[in-house]
Amino acid sequence: MPSTRLAASVLWQARDQFESRTAAGRTYYLKSFDQGTLAFATAGEFLLVATREDLMGAGLSLIAGRSTNSLGGESWYSDALAKAAQPSSICCMEVAKDMRRCPGLP
Repeated sequence: MPSTRLAASVLWQARDQFESRTAAGRTYYLKSFDQGTLAFATAGEFLLVATREDLMGAGLSLIAGRSTNSLGGESWYSDALAKAAQPSSICCMEVAKDMRRCPGLP
């Protein structure tokens, strides 16, 4: 998003109503509501919007070229690989989410 468009946006104009924080050397804006959290930041021509503060930090870290947690670092993924006879035979490992963390699942 060009910076002139960003400056004219309602979100950017309301940033004074948000708490400013820093991650990966960039400022982002955070506000909690009854319904959840909203965080936003700019990085060059990108406008990042997240519903959790940790996701904003991870996004800014990735843009800054820093490594963040990866799928291989998740214990559920490592356990699944270890239990497989041959890692190359795991065709169902395309799922990149830990299903135990999905809302509504036991």
